[in-house]
Amino acid sequence: MIFPLLPLLLVGAVLAQSPQATPQAESHWVAVRTTGSEASAITADEVQAKVDGRAIDIKSAVAQREKDPLLLGVVLDFSHSSRDELNERNNFAESLIYALVRQGLDAGFVTLFDTEFDISKVFRNPEEMIKRIRAGRSGGGTALFDAIFNSCLYIHDVQRQPRPGWVLLVFSDGDDNRSNKTSEEAIHRCQDSGTAIFSFVPNGDSPDRGGRVMKSMASATGGEMYFGYSKKSEPKVAAHLKEILRTTTLQELSPPAAVQVKGKLELRFKTKQKAEILAPTAF
Repeated sequence: MIFPLLPLLLVGAVLAQSPQATPQAESHWVAVRTTGSEASAITADEVQAKVDGRAIDIKSAVAQREKDPLLLGVVLDFSHSSRDELNERNNFAESLIYALVRQGLDAGFVTLFDTEFDISKVFRNPEEMIKRIRAGRSGGGTALFDAIFNSCLYIHDVQRQPRPGWVLLVFSDGDDNRSNKTSEEAIHRCQDSGTAIFSFVPNGDSPDRGGRVMKSMASATGGEMYFGYSKKSEPKVAAHLKEILRTTTLQELSPPAAVQVKGKLELRFKTKQKAEILAPTAF
């Protein structure tokens, strides 16, 4: 399986100050997900990695454990273009919050945006997140990319260690007309914070321009896109999101100092499970 390895944020490498010290390898992180009815998190021993044909070590594999906290950001479009589906959309988002956020263990915040964005503090009670959503008022243009960029920057600032489970649920039609940031800048900011975007767009038979933008942001960060806000689909979506978090690991790649990690990354899986590389994830 070949995947283009984007430029990653380097972490954790501290060089000794002694004249005899040799350069230490710097770690890079890649998200890997296993799928199927019997899926379980993949281990470092089950992966072989090469960059441009040169073998590199898998230093560790970090999995989401049952008691590990989730950090969930919910980003909601309150621009004029969202007003027709506002109630149905908000009810759907609230149901997902109740399904995903375990009170006292997980954490979450809410970003409301139109022309400008407003990011809440981090809550440990889903009720507080829902209060923020219900306080939102529709109006103005759409600064989607600014809202996503700054939500991922917020996650980058509050996280303490690399773990799967940093997630944005983004609800919008994808038509941005007011942002200072581009979609590419928003994507790169989320990749650098290790945040997967799960996009939720209004019903439609095929993605329009805005839908294609939402899909590209999800695909580039290791997330997925969903159509519509049907109450009937919410339990299935929530269960699917939980499964993704349970079966995603962060593979810590530790290349020799001489290897430039800028080319093609190849991962081979020594497991009977079906596995796929998600977007490159950096800390």
